Amino acid sequence: MKSTLFLRPCFEQKLLPIFLVLFSIITSLATLVYKNNQVHQRTSVLVEHTKDVLYNTEEISSSIKELESAVRGYVITGDSAFLSPFLANSKTINAGIRKLSILTENDPLQQVRIDSLHLLTEKRTKAALLTLELRNTHGMEGAQKYIQTKAGFHLTRQLDALLNRIEAAEEALLTLRKQANDESNQRFFAFYFLLIAVLLATLVVSFVALRKNLTARKKAEESLRENKVLLRSIIDNTSSLIYVKDDKGRFTLVNKAFEKKYKLTSGQAIGKTAFDLAPTRYARKYDLNDQTVLRDGRLLEVEEDAVIEGKLHHFYSVKFPLQKRNGKNYGVAGIATDLTDLMTKKQVEKQKEIIETTVDAQEKERKHLSTELHDNINQLLASAKLMLDAAKTNPELHDICLRKCEEAIGEGISEIRNLSHALAAPSFAAGGFTSAVKDLADRINLSGKINVQTSLCTEDEINPLSEKAKIALYRIIQEQMNNTLKYAKASGIHIEVKPQNKKVYLRIADDGVGFNPGEKAKGIGLRNIENRIEFFSGKMNLVSSPNKGCVLQVELPMSCN
Repeated sequence: MKSTLFLRPCFEQKLLPIFLVLFSIITSLATLVYKNNQVHQRTSVLVEHTKDVLYNTEEISSSIKELESAVRGYVITGDSAFLSPFLANSKTINAGIRKLSILTENDPLQQVRIDSLHLLTEKRTKAALLTLELRNTHGMEGAQKYIQTKAGFHLTRQLDALLNRIEAAEEALLTLRKQANDESNQRFFAFYFLLIAVLLATLVVSFVALRKNLTARKKAEESLRENKVLLRSIIDNTSSLIYVKDDKGRFTLVNKAFEKKYKLTSGQAIGKTAFDLAPTRYARKYDLNDQTVLRDGRLLEVEEDAVIEGKLHHFYSVKFPLQKRNGKNYGVAGIATDLTDLMTKKQVEKQKEIIETTVDAQEKERKHLSTELHDNINQLLASAKLMLDAAKTNPELHDICLRKCEEAIGEGISEIRNLSHALAAPSFAAGGFTSAVKDLADRINLSGKINVQTSLCTEDEINPLSEKAKIALYRIIQEQMNNTLKYAKASGIHIEVKPQNKKVYLRIADDGVGFNPGEKAKGIGLRNIENRIEFFSGKMNLVSSPNKGCVLQVELPMSCN
């Protein structure tokens, strides 16, 4: 199964570079064909351009010869009909030179030759006109004498030579341009056939890739079906409730445990919302948690309650968003584990622990009471009895013994009062909670054993706290003070009570020897504190380390009962 799952990605990863290389080759060849085609077009234009130059050169040469023929005809015959070809060829020569100048404007050497050609043709035309004028004024003999000077003949030879040089240069250029044109044609055909070969190779590779990809796709689809069956088997055989909702809160998938818990089939559950299956106040909480997951796009762990067939169930739910490839959340998946039985078991165990702690505390209190009665009050009463007996038997010591008896009885009464104060629940009717805490601090300060400082809120600020919670808070302070006095060897204690955000915060800090909470087991005192806090749904944090004192932090909700 593993090889099937990973076959397609690996094949595509191998195939991608091949197609990239083929695409690069095709693109390069297409670019070369395009560029070569442009070169071919330019060389073709240049070849035609050179042919135009040669044609114009030939036309000028022919016109010069016809001009000379016209002059000779007129000199010999005197017939004015020869003047028309002379004038026409003169215009043709001038027009041809201008066109030739335009055609070769990018060739500086040819431009020099054409300038020379222009000058020579002007001279040759002037010589011809002079011959015609001599024929008109001095007759044929006068014209022949001028012709015999060979002035026109030399100009004609120079013109022929110059035109030959122009033609030779253009012929050489024409040869080069034809060669370049032939080469571009050869390259075009080479690139064209190579491009066809690459395209054929691409088609072959594409066919092989497609066939292999189809095979891999079939295997992947089969693997996907197997995985779906496996996943469905896992989902349906877990004891947790598993479900999927869309962004509208409608169920799109539920497992067997969900169907069994809600006594619904999958078909009945799909399309429904939490408001269809649960009371409104619970459904609102589910929907709020779902919307939080969709909005924040992150996993959410939360405790949720549900009433199913009239029974309250406690669930530990893990909810997470389902995302599309573009990252957009389209639904919520949830895994809810029913903790009702476990919580009930833990509550029973906790109740047993509380009872055991209470019994231990009661036994400790009885022992303390017994010790106080036996070692202190009993001794004081026994001493008073001895003094009374002495007063009866020794008249001379009567007054002294009665005074000693009175002192012992008074001290016993004071000890009994102190003992009763320690055992009785504090009353906050007279001065309130803050006064009771201050009185406790003052009594300890009077003993001189330790310095107690307080930072307390006003009575109005703590009044929203129930009477029982105030007593619990007072007992926590009393218990921690006893622990500090017994074990901490501290010189100072600071007590702070501060209501904030509908909660009451208690902080008791000492500068004693401290201890390591992880190594030292909790005694009865700390367990009593912890049980009181848990009873009122509060939180406790104990921070201590050797030689760095101890800080007890307590948090109780104002609304606790």
